[in-house]
Amino acid sequence: SQIAIKKQEFKKASQYLLVHSLKQDSLQQLRQFQKVEDLQLQFEFENEKQALLAAKQNEALKLQSEIEKRDILIYAFVIGIGLLAILIATLIVSNKKGKKTALIIESNNHKLQELSTFKEGLTHMIAHEMKNSLNTIFGFAASDPHNKKMQGISQTGHLIHNLITNMLEVQLFEEAEVPLKKKAVRLSEVLNAAKDQTTMFMAQKELRLDLDMSKDLAISMDEHVMTRVLVNLMNNAIRYSRTGQSIKISSCFAEKDEESFTLSVTDHGSGIAAEKAPYIFDKYWHVSRGTKGSQASTGLGLVFCKLAIEAHGGTITVTSKEGMGSTFTIHLPADHVIKEETVQPFKVAKDEVVSFLFEGERQMINSYHKELSDLEVYQVGELNKIFAEMSALGITSKWFDEIKVAVKYGEEGKFKDLLKMVES
Repeated sequence: SQIAIKKQEFKKASQYLLVHSLKQDSLQQLRQFQKVEDLQLQFEFENEKQALLAAKQNEALKLQSEIEKRDILIYAFVIGIGLLAILIATLIVSNKKGKKTALIIESNNHKLQELSTFKEGLTHMIAHEMKNSLNTIFGFAASDPHNKKMQGISQTGHLIHNLITNMLEVQLFEEAEVPLKKKAVRLSEVLNAAKDQTTMFMAQKELRLDLDMSKDLAISMDEHVMTRVLVNLMNNAIRYSRTGQSIKISSCFAEKDEESFTLSVTDHGSGIAAEKAPYIFDKYWHVSRGTKGSQASTGLGLVFCKLAIEAHGGTITVTSKEGMGSTFTIHLPADHVIKEETVQPFKVAKDEVVSFLFEGERQMINSYHKELSDLEVYQVGELNKIFAEMSALGITSKWFDEIKVAVKYGEEGKFKDLLKMVES
C-alpha cells in the first residue's frame, strides 16, 4: 500500500489497505477468539479444580464425620460398659444388702411371731387363771344367793368373766375353732339370762328396759354364745346411756319379704359420729362417746358380737346419730326362727338313753356322782380335775360331753339334770 502510494497508484493502495485491514481484523478476531477460548478453558479448569477441591473437602469432612462418629460410639461403648459395670456392682451390692435385709426381716418376723405366740399364750394363761379365780368368787356368791351384796359380786364376776371370755373366744372365732351348739331356744330365755347379768348395772344408772317382742319366738342358735352377744350389746348400751334413760330391745321380721329376722338393741345415749361408725367392729377399737359408766371394756365386745353372729349365718349393723343414741341390729335368716311348740327343754328320751349313756360306763360315772353333786357348776377347776380322771378311765359317752359343756358355759339346770340321770 505504501509502495502504491509512492507510485501514485492510489486505488491499489486503497485496496491493499482494505485487504490489510481485513487481514488484521481477522487476526485480531482470531486472537480474541483464542483468548476467549483460553479464558473458557481456564474457567472450566478452575471449575473442575474447585469441584475436585470441594469433592476432596467433602470426602475429608465425611471421613472426619465418620471418625467422630466412631469416636462417639467408642466413647458411648466405653461409658456403657462402665455404667453396666457400675450397675452390676450396684446389683451385687444391693443383692447382698437385700439378702442381708431379708434375713434381718425374716429374723425379726420370727421374733415377732415368737413374741406374738408368747403373748397369746401368756394372755390365755392369765385369762384361764383369772377364770379359775372367778370360780371362787362365784362359789362365795352362790353360798348366799339372796344377799344383795353377793348378787352384786356375782354380777360383777360375770362381767369380768364375759370380758375374759370375749378375749379368748374372739381369737377362736377368727381361727374358725368355735363349734356352735345350735338348738331351738326361746328368745325370752336368752334375754332373761342376759338381763340377770346386767341388772345391777342397769340399776346403778336407773335405766329402764323396754321390750317389744313376741314371747312365743324361738331361734335355732348356740344359747351360750347368743346370750353373751346380748350381754355385750346391753353392756354397751348401758355404758353409753345417761342416768334415767331407757334401753329398748325389739324383734321383728323384715317388712318386705319376711326372709330376715332382726333383733335390735337401742339406747338413747351420746351416739356415734358418722366418721367413726365404720370402725366400731374393729379389734381393740374404742369410740369415745361422752359419758361412760364404770364398766370395763377390752374393745372386743362388739368384735365378738360380729364374729358370733356371722358364725350363725347372720350380720350385725349399727345406725347412730351423734347425740341421739344408737341401734345395733342383728339380722338372722328367717329359717332360724322356730315355732314355740317345737322348743323342748333339755331332756333325753327313754329310747335315746342307751346311746346317750353307755351302760358299761354307768358304774364308773356313779363312783364320781357324789363328788360332782357336792360341787357347784361354777367350780370349774375342781370339776375339770374330776373330768380328767373320768377321761383317763375311758368314758366317752354323750352324757360326758354334755356335762362338760354345761360346766364350761355355767348351765346349772342342765348340770343338775345330767347328775339326776345317773343317780343310783
